[in-house]
Amino acid sequence: MRGWKRFERYVFDEHLKFLLLVFFALSVVYVLGSFLDVLDDALERHVSLAYPLKVALFRLPMGLKDFGPLAILISVMLFLAVSSQNLEPVALRSLGIPSKVMLRPLLFQGAVVSVILLINASFLAPFLYSRAKSVYLERIKGKVSHERVVPVNMWVKDSGYFCNIGYFDEKRALLREVICFKREKGERSFVKADEALWSKEGWVGIDVKSWKLGNATSYVFSKKRVLPLKLTPDELLGRRKGIREMSLTELVEVIWELSKEGINHKGYSVELFSRIFLSLAAFVMVLLAFPVGVILPRKGQVVFSFIKGVGLAVLFIGVFYGFTFAGRSGWMPPLLSAFLPVALFSYVGVKLIRRMEE
Repeated sequence: MRGWKRFERYVFDEHLKFLLLVFFALSVVYVLGSFLDVLDDALERHVSLAYPLKVALFRLPMGLKDFGPLAILISVMLFLAVSSQNLEPVALRSLGIPSKVMLRPLLFQGAVVSVILLINASFLAPFLYSRAKSVYLERIKGKVSHERVVPVNMWVKDSGYFCNIGYFDEKRALLREVICFKREKGERSFVKADEALWSKEGWVGIDVKSWKLGNATSYVFSKKRVLPLKLTPDELLGRRKGIREMSLTELVEVIWELSKEGINHKGYSVELFSRIFLSLAAFVMVLLAFPVGVILPRKGQVVFSFIKGVGLAVLFIGVFYGFTFAGRSGWMPPLLSAFLPVALFSYVGVKLIRRMEE
């Protein structure tokens, strides 16, 4: 038993080297691709190359969210390929030692990577992706970039008013629950509308209530009235966070607020659940890679095994995004669309491991 623990520690240390190497290599490729993606815009405006590099580095955690599971699969396949060349699986079998001795440290690392990827996808990646967007707009494109906020309970300042927007529906150019107020020369003005639609005149509020508080107090109700908010739908859209820029807590907030109003939130729900379950895919990749990677070192078998492992990973990603597309389209519940692919491929991995042990 003590020898097993020593071997597990050996597997843990050796695979960790492969894992760090693969993550570094994929990160370099991703940063280089992102850098080249914005390089033309930087050269066109004659700005420092430090800015496209900064954009690329800020985008890296978002890329890590996507290629993280693939990285651990590749690292496991590479480690097992080297182990097979060194006849380590053959030696284990000849000594009557079960393959789970080699599998346990790999599963532990897969679980740790899953937790790291979940934290990254939930908070770090959205925050830095938003920063990358700001740097690109301000420093490379030369545009004014405002602080972006979630599409519920948006706070904006315009025409001397501070306005809170309950929900901004860019597809219908519609605002819900708009409240604007300002303080000027000792007077406070408030304007509240249940809804507002964009027109040539501006935002036309429905059931508008107006107050003025000061030396003289007044109240006016109007069925329709142009609101003091002058920002166009495009300008509001520029201040609204994209779905990839929202943290996990912001997604939960948006889903909660939209569900209270009876507004469709499938896109936000699918994004929430896909971040969680795609992060867990790192653990699933170990389950898939191990039974495929443990082979006898025959001629051509190592390469063929590696191709099969990558093929399984590509198949998983294809099925996963296919199911989440179905969730966004309303063909299945958002939770189920993200959970089913992970559960299905986990089952396949466990079945392959059990068959290998027989």
